Amino acid sequence: MEYDAGDTMYLCPSCSSSNIPGKPRAGVLKILYDYLDVRKRNKSFDDLKKSGFIDLLPISSTESLPPLRVGGTPLYTMNTLDGISVGFRLHLKDDSQNPTWSFKDRASALVSAYAMENGLSTI
Repeated sequence: MEYDAGDTMYLCPSCSSSNIPGKPRAGVLKILYDYLDVRKRNKSFDDLKKSGFIDLLPISSTESLPPLRVGGTPLYTMNTLDGISVGFRLHLKDDSQNPTWSFKDRASALVSAYAMENGLSTI
């Protein structure tokens, strides 16, 4: 099923109808991206990065994001952990450089930008 992004829904009405209080919730909605369409508009990862990843966000413009420096934190490539080869490329994102030292700053900035663009006064 598809739901309009303007609707405030967290759970699938059908799947969540049998939820029991105190138990894990069933029917949590997920966003599915049309990666082929994103790829058509962005020929490389660098193109996507230059656009502020706007094609993957539920907002129209990065200008809607708050003025705080959220995101753009360093990405470190690690080949070893404790001196032992991991055997693959491991990328670690240092979100401790966000305003509250948390990866949650990204979500908060995005939620506030979405609310602003859609005229929502309550988050």
